[in-house]
Amino acid sequence: MCWDFEDIVYHSLKVHKGKRPTMTQEATDIVKKWARQDIMLYDHFNDTFWEKVRRYKGNFTADLLHFRSLNKKVATECENATSQYCNLLKTDDMPVAKTFYDNQLKWVC
Repeated sequence: MCWDFEDIVYHSLKVHKGKRPTMTQEATDIVKKWARQDIMLYDHFNDTFWEKVRRYKGNFTADLLHFRSLNKKVATECENATSQYCNLLKTDDMPVAKTFYDNQLKWVC
């Protein structure tokens, strides 16, 4: 895609960092049964991703470390910053997505 790392950095919002609740084995089995197609889809694209990593022209590990350091820098800088760049990264995307969805409905209906 010819993107720079700066084109794909992000700032996570509303991320819960506490302990995840545990599920019983029975509950896990039920969820796996209900989500069988989702799991198959995930596995397919996960395998595809790792195949692309294996064919990556460059040093994937070094590039990943560089990207993570850029992302950490952005997270630190934008924690309390009010620059236009940081505000854009902190924007809640749901209203934007709703606007696109509403406009698509107008085009279809």
